[in-house]
Amino acid sequence: METVQPESMGFSSQRLERINRVMQRYVDDKKLAGIVTLIARHGKIVHFDKFGMADIRRKRPMQTDSLFRIYSMTKPITSTAVLMLFEEGYFRLTDPVHEYIPVFKDVKVLDSSPNSEKRLIEPRRLITIRDLLTHTAGLSYGFDDNFYIDDLYRKNMWAKLDRNRDMTLEEMVTEIAKIPLAFHPGSNYRYSMAVDVLGYLVQVVSGVSFEDFLKQRILIRWA
Repeated sequence: METVQPESMGFSSQRLERINRVMQRYVDDKKLAGIVTLIARHGKIVHFDKFGMADIRRKRPMQTDSLFRIYSMTKPITSTAVLMLFEEGYFRLTDPVHEYIPVFKDVKVLDSSPNSEKRLIEPRRLITIRDLLTHTAGLSYGFDDNFYIDDLYRKNMWAKLDRNRDMTLEEMVTEIAKIPLAFHPGSNYRYSMAVDVLGYLVQVVSGVSFEDFLKQRILIRWA
């Protein structure tokens, strides 16, 4: 992308300088170790700068091409991969997940009714691909210390991952499928590992590893 004078794209150079002062203050106040900022309009860059450190311990300054771990922003990237395959006709969003990932065929739901004593029951309907995309499948994450299902995620999924850092995506999804659902599919919303399952769906449907699919179809390095 070409860098141009801000005024040529309707920006004020003087006002854009305020960004630098604010970002540097975040670094000076130790709120953030390092920052990269970029503003573009119509494919033209009008502001691109770096602040602070990329690695404090190694005293490595931030660069405009420094790599960042993007955490949960992998979710829209994964969802994009899923929707690309949907657009290409590989599946429908209403398709049951177990048609592509059989380990989800026999999932059970935690009965949340009074005095249920952690009884497991049949789901009212099957988990669909749409449920995974909208976090309404009944899966969870393990964040809630006061929730029985999340305790199972910590003991039966995360603990195993801590012991085996080479766990494959297939193995992870298999462990997730063993844990009861927090609610009936489509009946509620819960931020969850549903997108991890979608990553495996991409792998199964495309016939290539999830990593390779992203490299070949989405994460194309700019020349």
